[in-house]
Amino acid sequence: MNQPPDSSRATDPQERPRPRPRPRIRGARPAPRPAPSRRDSNRETIESVVIAFVLAFLFRTFEAEAFVIPTGSMAPTLMGRHKDIACDACGEPFTVGATDDAVASAICPNCRFRNDVSDEPAFKGDRILVLKSLYDLPAWAPDQLREPHRWDVVVFKFPEDPPINYIKRLVGLPGEEIRIQYGNVFARSGDSPEFKILKKSPEKQRVMRMTVFNNNHQPAAWRENGWPPRWQPETPDGWRASADGKSFDTSEDAAASDAWAGLTYHHLVRVWGREDAAEPPAREQLITDFYGYNSGAPDDGFRPFDGEQQPRWVGDLSLSLTAEVREASGALRIELVRAGETFRCDFDLASGECRLYRGDQLLGRAQDAIHGTGRHAIAFSNIDDRLTVRVGNRLPFGDGVDYDGPKLGESQLPTAADLRPVTVASRGSRVRVSDLVLYRDIYYTHGANDAEYSVMGADTERMLSDPHAWGAIAQARISQFPALGPDDFMMFGDNSPRSRDGRLWERGAEQWLGDLARERNLPLDTVREQVARKPGGDIVDASRHVVRRQLLIGKAFFVYWPHGVPFGPHIDVPLGPLGTFRVPFYPNVARMKKIR
Repeated sequence: MNQPPDSSRATDPQERPRPRPRPRIRGARPAPRPAPSRRDSNRETIESVVIAFVLAFLFRTFEAEAFVIPTGSMAPTLMGRHKDIACDACGEPFTVGATDDAVASAICPNCRFRNDVSDEPAFKGDRILVLKSLYDLPAWAPDQLREPHRWDVVVFKFPEDPPINYIKRLVGLPGEEIRIQYGNVFARSGDSPEFKILKKSPEKQRVMRMTVFNNNHQPAAWRENGWPPRWQPETPDGWRASADGKSFDTSEDAAASDAWAGLTYHHLVRVWGREDAAEPPAREQLITDFYGYNSGAPDDGFRPFDGEQQPRWVGDLSLSLTAEVREASGALRIELVRAGETFRCDFDLASGECRLYRGDQLLGRAQDAIHGTGRHAIAFSNIDDRLTVRVGNRLPFGDGVDYDGPKLGESQLPTAADLRPVTVASRGSRVRVSDLVLYRDIYYTHGANDAEYSVMGADTERMLSDPHAWGAIAQARISQFPALGPDDFMMFGDNSPRSRDGRLWERGAEQWLGDLARERNLPLDTVREQVARKPGGDIVDASRHVVRRQLLIGKAFFVYWPHGVPFGPHIDVPLGPLGTFRVPFYPNVARMKKIR
């Protein structure tokens, strides 16, 4: 029997040879360590103090606090208490607010079908993290860190009742005068005589836009009944639709032609449940600021519009699509219409160049926007008098190309072309387009008693289809606000029709202090001094419409816990007025996001 080599036995710790002890020398002592010099001691002390200061400073700077969003004033960016719905007619996912009433029905923003949602659970609002001390950095810190920026989502103390925290989007900056017209925000500051439209970056546009129509989610009943689709070829031989109508290919004749073959979007809206042989199944209408989030009703009765669904025409649009280029030749075009004016984005598929036009006026060009054949995710937007293009994750024109749109006070009249506001066209190319999604920009309303279109009356859907009735919206009202002071900010909610924000605040902190003084039976000056000594104090000068710098708490940073997603056999745990809590569930990772 073979024996392992002797060296292998040394690997056994039980059989390793013990090291021989080192001889000890009597009287020998370790050499003493040299005493640290006073200079080294001072250095260590200073280093310790500096490190402690840096750590404390960083903790203060990035201190975060968790908040829960109670209402839908910031929807769709942040959700208050709501229900998650998948439309029964088209499958489009959307949310409906469930703050006030037991919501039993909701209208899909994609196809306008009224869904029965009475059995759907209501979820609590998003839980977010807020960087609390970001705006309290020392004066020597860079401005991009310590200064609030326009379009930031900010948490602050409510000027009418400072113990309450509010969350809104920062729109107006110190020293500015703010105006609202046609859903856009205008501002001027200093000695500038002219109000200019406030423009959003491409990233802000993406998070604030709202779906008008997702072609991947078409109502089955629409196709089964043979009703006209929303995307229609301009000529029968230009584009061929797939069997499900979700993608379109250029025909052989169009690929060989030098003429443009167009595929046009018709904004067809159907009022479900109103069956009348004398009426068409759907009408072409203007695109409006319809909010699916606000469409909840406590019953399932028919109610196409209510006081908070007043239709306001929205002309700022964005289209996203996937273009599969099969030959690097010819051209691809996207057209957006606003108030009868055409804005174009042309791609030369041979060279990859992209050009932007306003009518026939060339506004800009970018080289190498599309790289040959293959699939390209493209988005083209006309928002805030700015044209932006996105190809994949690239922005060929950076933040976009600005143009001079209508001035504040000038009228904008939609035309019949605004009923068909989007066209995708090809010329001399073999292209397939799919994933067509049309969006609209946020539309800022004027606040309470917004009677801008009340003249339209009850037959709203008919008037939205009739160009002769649009004179009522040719001259939209202008909301005016006092100039902001050197430390004043103005806040708006993304869900403008249902946001109590700077457009609506009627009383300032002085009135609140008076109420507090009467409640405590103390002199007003005493209460003012008490409040000023509290963290976030010095609120006495807060006035109507504004948030003073001292009221700012921090910048909303991250949605760390949206509601969980129930799955499998579940149990509904009743929570009284808060609805139900459904278990089991898994974390809703897809909605965990950085707040922009």
